[in-house]
Amino acid sequence: SKRAIQVYEDLARGVSGNSWPVEIVQVRDLLVEHYLATGHRYQKAGDLEIAEKEFQKACQLDPAHRDARTELLECGALVAEKHGDVEGRLKRRRELADLHPDDVAAQIAAAKLLRKKWQKMRLAEYPGRAKEHRACVEAALGFLRRATALQPDAPQHLAQLAEAQLL
Repeated sequence: SKRAIQVYEDLARGVSGNSWPVEIVQVRDLLVEHYLATGHRYQKAGDLEIAEKEFQKACQLDPAHRDARTELLECGALVAEKHGDVEGRLKRRRELADLHPDDVAAQIAAAKLLRKKWQKMRLAEYPGRAKEHRACVEAALGFLRRATALQPDAPQHLAQLAEAQLL
């Protein structure tokens, strides 16, 4: 694996512009798939931090690879949750929702975390943070609106949207 990466990097350095030979692209794609598979194995074994590093390697090789980006964000959210990093988890869930605007579950997951955040930020307890509180509510509303647009007949999404709009 390390030798393949070195060969890939050497080849890529020798190519200028955007016209990469097919062989380099094929090697890159194989390496990305290798890192994704390795990341999945570590994730399944419960080694989330190592899995996250493998997904990061896949993203470094191909930043436009949507599946690699998704896996990195999903795993990163789990790592953040494991370490009690609420903001890190929220950041990754928001990025996932933006990366997958047609995924209702991603929209709801981001909205739920934002809701938890705004509930903890009761204005009475944080008098100087009204703007931050409102921004949090607005962001949650945006994700709930997406979910509602994707599944207009889902009563739970409508109820969450109505509740958020009342704040």
